[in-house]
Amino acid sequence: MAVHMRIASGISALVVATAACASAPTSGATTAPQEAPPSATTAPPPANPVAVAAAPMAAPAGPTTTLTGVYSAAQARRGQEVYQKSCLECHVPTDYTGDAFQSKFVGGTAYDMYEQIRSSMPQEDPGSLTSQQYTDLVAFLFSLNGLPTRSADLPPVADSLKAVKVQAKPPFIHSKYGARIHHGSSHIR
Repeated sequence: MAVHMRIASGISALVVATAACASAPTSGATTAPQEAPPSATTAPPPANPVAVAAAPMAAPAGPTTTLTGVYSAAQARRGQEVYQKSCLECHVPTDYTGDAFQSKFVGGTAYDMYEQIRSSMPQEDPGSLTSQQYTDLVAFLFSLNGLPTRSADLPPVADSLKAVKVQAKPPFIHSKYGARIHHGSSHIR
């Protein structure tokens, strides 16, 4: 028992000495008046340098994707108006949703979409819409595919459009069985 008491008091003295060294002023430096060192019974343990080094750091912001929200709902509505006036005559919305959307646009950038539409549509006069109208059309296509919105519009600026990677929502997969479930099958009456 006496040995344990000596070890405990030796550790306490070491903790106090370590705390005193850490708070001692360096040569030539002026510091604020020092408080009395804490008593040996209430001295906090020294910081664990391994734990400090292993503390999580803020993760850098990830790439901007259509899954993070890159357009506003108001912009998608403007895009829908442009679509109805300039595109609906030749294209139905399903031309730009689901598998068609994925095969045409997923993996590219919003600029790729913008440029493909601008360079070929409207069919009778490609490139005749404004940059804002083409960007609004891109936003409308994102909304058709259920991609999330944000409060700000997607800007009609090439660098901004190039910074957005086009991704699609994954298909619904039933979590219990790991298979796609089609609800409302025609064989059920």
